[in-house]
Parts: sequence; structure tokens; C-alpha cells
Amino acid sequence: MVPPSKDGLTRMHEAGKPILGPELLHLASGAMLPLQDSILVLESILLKDKDPNYPVFTVRVPRDVGVTDVPADIFFIAYEDIFKLFHARRLDYNLVRLFALNLAMKIKRESIPDDAIADPYYMRESQLNLSAVRVRASLYLQKCFLDNKRKDNILLAYFPEDTHCVLISIAPKFSLATYFDSGSAKKKNYARIREMPTYVVYKGRVPGVYEEWQDCLEQVHKFSGNSYKGYATREEAVAQWRAHVGKKKNRLKFLVPLLLTATAVVLYFTLV
Repeated sequence: MVPPSKDGLTRMHEAGKPILGPELLHLASGAMLPLQDSILVLESILLKDKDPNYPVFTVRVPRDVGVTDVPADIFFIAYEDIFKLFHARRLDYNLVRLFALNLAMKIKRESIPDDAIADPYYMRESQLNLSAVRVRASLYLQKCFLDNKRKDNILLAYFPEDTHCVLISIAPKFSLATYFDSGSAKKKNYARIREMPTYVVYKGRVPGVYEEWQDCLEQVHKFSGNSYKGYATREEAVAQWRAHVGKKKNRLKFLVPLLLTATAVVLYFTLV
């Protein structure tokens, strides 16, 4: 373990030194050596600076593969995370996401027919605790499942309590999900990621509350000026719909007397 640096942070990787020691260097293969060498070169340049920043790799998410909304369109890989990867220590969430997106791109490039990889951006416990994020996660996953409904397997990484990774294999054809746990004695509750939102169509072919995404989609698809939103629970969706209907009724109560008054004024001046 490297002692705390001047900024007070304790890091595993000491800048300017090889990620792999002499005892492990001979075991490295593939892209490991070029990656280590490139990091050494970059760090040697940064260390010559009077006030160097701790370096990271910037990753841009492919638009046709992962979640591309801000802030999910760009994420960062710290050099310390690469150090953990080289030494087979627990991988940071960002490295798992990078690997998932890389596999998704490979599947797309090589037109692999039976498998798909979902972007795990939303699949952290800290994210799913937030109602709005949970709704976005459910919407993304439903779209992913619909886009890949003919696939045999959709692989998704999930991070309960942000401490480890659970791989979920989903078979859409059979409505089957298999959980491959990364190892922990603590009993886990996966119910949170199975919560499905309820949708409110405010403006569409038939406005109202819908339990299924496909039903909601039928009301708004190619409907000009459509307006709809997903809510984490049915109770919340119904409450929002009632509030919306109530506002419309209040507007009508105001508009009807106004229209009657305007009509009376027009008729008066027309007859006179």
C-alpha cells in the first residue's frame, strides 16, 4: 500500500512506477504491456509538471450501444482502477461498464445473433434508490428487452450496495432471469431492479394510466406533440393523472363562463 500523498488520498498505484512488478511482468500478455507502457510515458510527462493532475482515461459511450444521455454519455477510468485490473483485485464499476460496452460493440460489429449486452449505467444500488433514476432505468431496460426480444440471452451487470457485481442472464423468449453472484455470504434482495413503472399518457391517442410500456407506446408513437411520463409506482402515477385531470376541469370551469360572456358580447354588437 502506498502511503497517503500530499493531497491526503491513499492510492494503490504509485505514479511513475510500473503497474506490474518484475515478478508479474513475465506473465503479462496481449494488450497489457502496451497499456502499462503508455501509462508510464504519460505519468513521466505529468510528473515533470509543477502541479500535476491525477490522470484518467476518458471514455465516450457509443450512441447506438449504451445509454447516451448526459451524464451517462461520458465516464472516466482512473489509472488506479487499471492497477486493480492488472492485479486481479475488485474491479471498479466503470471498468465493468467499459468491458460491457466493449462486448456490446463486438456483438454489433460481428452480428452475433443470439446474445446482447445491456449498458449497466443505471444498475448501481445508489442510483436505484432514487425514484427518478429507477424510472429511467426501467424505461431503458424495457427498450433494451424489446429491441433484443429475439435474442437467447441479454447479459446485464448489477451492483447491489455498490460493493460487488452480480451478472444477470435474461432469456426474453422464456421470461427467465438467472443470477450469477460474485460471492457474498449476505443474503441479497433483487426485487428493487424488478420494479416496473406505471405510465401516464397526458397527450396521445387515448390519454390515461397504463401498466405496460407497449400499451403506452401505442398511444404516443407517431402522435404529434405527445406527452407521457413513467412513475415508479402505480399510486404515484394515478395521483399525477388525477391532478392533471383536475387542472383540466378547473380550466374548463374558467373557460366556459368566459366563452359564454364573449359569445353574448358578440351577439349583442351583431344584433345592435
